[in-house]
Amino acid sequence: LSRYGKIPEQLWKQALDLGMPSGSPLLLVYVSSQRMYLLKGNKVTRQFVVSTSRFGEGNSIDSYNTPTGWHEVVECFGHREPVGRVFRSRKPTSQVISDENLRGRDTGDLILTRILRLGGLEDGKNRNGCCDTYKRCIYIHGTNHENLLGFPSSHGCIRMDNKDILDLFDILSDQHAWCWIGSEHENDTIAGM
Repeated sequence: LSRYGKIPEQLWKQALDLGMPSGSPLLLVYVSSQRMYLLKGNKVTRQFVVSTSRFGEGNSIDSYNTPTGWHEVVECFGHREPVGRVFRSRKPTSQVISDENLRGRDTGDLILTRILRLGGLEDGKNRNGCCDTYKRCIYIHGTNHENLLGFPSSHGCIRMDNKDILDLFDILSDQHAWCWIGSEHENDTIAGM
């Protein structure tokens, strides 16, 4: 974590300047390293290996890119569902993927266990018009491709290990969480905003 130096502090300050409540948890998703960090009170408390889009970063509808910039977790789905529960259109199905089938045996791109739906906070970048993260249905969610975590492989969402998304969901329960998505090389721009 020391590799990121003062970056969390800069992002934390920017989030507060943009209106994030000071007691809120903040998720930082670094696309270039395929890592997500959970900050509470400007301290990194957890680190997760994730997968963002294999098509890269971008905010346009129908691009299959992972959107960048400031977001908030606006909806949560899956409370009390078992690990491996399959969701379609954010609704639980009767299907549950077993532990031994969470590492890519099924070639489909399934949404499993829990869903944290993101909404963009930056008009013209990731909110409203042809770049709206919420309308694009971008989630942080469990995956049936845990073997691909650490590599860009999703269709725009942020994939997580199913036990990790379960833990994160419980940590964020009943809290207003914000999320920043970007790359480490953007730090100079972020610091100067």
